[in-house]
Amino acid sequence: MANRGTAGQASLCHTCTFVRGVKGRLGQTYLMCRNEAIPAKYLPQPVLQCVGYSPVSPHEETENATDL
Repeated sequence: MANRGTAGQASLCHTCTFVRGVKGRLGQTYLMCRNEAIPAKYLPQPVLQCVGYSPVSPHEETENATDL
């Protein structure tokens, strides 16, 4: 299960291999979790602890930078 923090803190989602940025109709961006171990797909932000967290490698980070 994910643990929420307070506003202004960095979320683990931004550096997780399972995250995908989804654009809304009005231009907002949502972070979708693609990890099957996490039942909620759109977690309230920021997420500070998560059992399904898998950090992005530096190589993947540069390739996927446009996803968010």
